[in-house]
Amino acid sequence: MIFCLLICGLSNDTDGKFIQAHATAILIDPIDKSYWWYGESLKTATLSDHDIHCYHSKDLINWINIGQVLGQKQVFIKDLSGPYVIERAKVVWNNKTKLFVMWFHLDSYDYKYRYVGVAISPIPN
Repeated sequence: MIFCLLICGLSNDTDGKFIQAHATAILIDPIDKSYWWYGESLKTATLSDHDIHCYHSKDLINWINIGQVLGQKQVFIKDLSGPYVIERAKVVWNNKTKLFVMWFHLDSYDYKYRYVGVAISPIPN
């Protein structure tokens, strides 16, 4: 589906800016059936810029930039200081807890940590 969105020319958000949602995943909201598009921000030479971005749509055509939903300052690891690699986020709805759960690859700058990160929220953004 993402491939089609980009090929069909739907690569800009409602502000006309290029969508920054690399290594992406789309969640259909279980409550209102709208769409949440999660992905990595554009990679730069500085890891402190890397985060997970979110876009929202009711029709898969018009994508509103919600902004950062997970960033460096929200990640805490006991034995490792940042900045971290935060990538490949996937979000699911946990019907039992009524929470959105984000799973993501969490690593050190040199990719030696190799862990899975988990974040939870009562809202999708």
